[in-house]
Amino acid sequence: MGGRACSICSFSGRASVDARLAAKESYRRVASAFGLSASALKRHVDAGHVAEAAEARAEAQEQAQSTSQRIRDMDDRISALTFAPGAGTRAQIEVLRDHGIHLLRRSEARGDDRSAIAAAAVVQRALDALTELDQQSTADDAGEGCPQVIIYSKEWTEGPPEWLTRQLPGVKVWLPDNQRGDSMLFNGQRDDSAPDGVL
Repeated sequence: MGGRACSICSFSGRASVDARLAAKESYRRVASAFGLSASALKRHVDAGHVAEAAEARAEAQEQAQSTSQRIRDMDDRISALTFAPGAGTRAQIEVLRDHGIHLLRRSEARGDDRSAIAAAAVVQRALDALTELDQQSTADDAGEGCPQVIIYSKEWTEGPPEWLTRQLPGVKVWLPDNQRGDSMLFNGQRDDSAPDGVL
């Protein structure tokens, strides 16, 4: 025959009761504050229910902190990848996106709203980064085959003007180095590989 169910465990204000019991407040005082019996509170403590609840809260807090750290690390990684994209950037961001979705679902299942919101923000960052990569790829494709333009003007040392880049996506501006006839400046930087001739 099973023992009697703990009335305190099913009490709606259990979390508050457990907190006061964990702080070693007297049974009589807690019982008076919540309209409970002191004997029921003692049985609740003696059965280890307060300690179990404390352990569960500590575990949940530890999980939430671990999740938060992982989310921050993912956010930093996405920032680094978008700042200096390279080979494999898309695949890495996609992995981070999928991991973020996993953390979002797990946080929601645990009722950890703060972590769920943070995970959702990371997923959005990853999606934005992927969109930016797609747009950059489209712009690069549009610029393929554009002629290389050599401009004999010191006014464009910072690169081609906006109206020119609109007409010729991906255009490069080469500037002659008057000090050395065999060298050119590309957007203000010396480059000995500049092509001969003017387009």
